[in-house]
Amino acid sequence: MRFLAAGLLRLTLAALLSALSAGCRSAPEAKNSQNPILTYLDLEVVDQGFNEYRVRLEGEVTSPEAAVLQSAQYEILEDGKVVKRGAEPLREPMNPNEISIFHFEQTARFSSSTPAPATDLARVAVRGKLAIDRKGQREEVDYAISREVHRPRLPFIRIREVDAARYSGSEVALTVRLGAVNPNAFPVALKDLIYSLFVGGKQMGSGTLAQGDTLDASTTAIYEIPVSITPQTYGPDAAPLIQTRSLPCRITGSLRGQSFDSPFALTAEVKLNAPK
Repeated sequence: MRFLAAGLLRLTLAALLSALSAGCRSAPEAKNSQNPILTYLDLEVVDQGFNEYRVRLEGEVTSPEAAVLQSAQYEILEDGKVVKRGAEPLREPMNPNEISIFHFEQTARFSSSTPAPATDLARVAVRGKLAIDRKGQREEVDYAISREVHRPRLPFIRIREVDAARYSGSEVALTVRLGAVNPNAFPVALKDLIYSLFVGGKQMGSGTLAQGDTLDASTTAIYEIPVSITPQTYGPDAAPLIQTRSLPCRITGSLRGQSFDSPFALTAEVKLNAPK
C-alpha cells in the first residue's frame, strides 16, 4: 500500500508539472495536434427586424504548419430547421502554431413570417465546416454554435387615458389617448393606425393616425382622439347620456405595418363629476 501511494503521488505531481508547463493560451492536446483545430467560436445577432435577422460568427483556428483558411461552409438553423446554407470565402493565411481569426456575417429570414403575439424564443444555430488548404491538400474542421433569439412580437394598442370635461348638462369634451406599444428591441415602421370610436353605443368618430410613423425600440407612442358630445354631434340623447354621469366608450381598429396587422377592440368607462 505504501508503494502504491508513493506511485500515485509521483503521477499526480508529474501531471501537475505538465499542465503548468503547457501555459494558459491553449490546451496541451491543441499544442501537440497534427491537424488544424478550432480554439474559439462566438455567435452574435447583430441586427433584427420583423422578417429577418443578421448573425455574426467569429472564431479562431490554428494549424501546426503554414496553411490558408479558404472558406467556411455554413448552415443557419432555426429550432433545428435549416433556413439558409452557403459558403463564405475567407482566404486567411495561417502561420504555424499561431492563432488565425476569422469572421463573417449572414442574413436569414425567420421561418414564420407572422410575428409572435407574445414573447417567444427561437434557437438560432450556425454550423458547418472550415476548408483549410495545407500543402495542397484540403482539410476540414467542423464547427457549430447556437444562441436564443427573441422572435418578433406584434406591436399593439392600449388605452393610455380617457379624459372628460363637463361644460354643461348637455356638453362634454372627451379625449381618448391611445398608446401604440412596440415590445421589440428594434424600431418598427408603421403604415397607419385606423380606428372607430363609439360612445354610449353610437359612433362618434373614425379616422387614420400615425401614417408613416416609426415606433422606436421598446417605446410607446401616444395618439389623441378628441370628441365633443353635444346635441349637435350626438343627437337628442346627449343630455340624457351626460346626466347618467357615465360614458361607456369602445374603440376598434388596427395598427398596421408593412408586414403586419394588429387589430384591437378596447373598452373604457368615463365617470363624470356631478354638476355644481
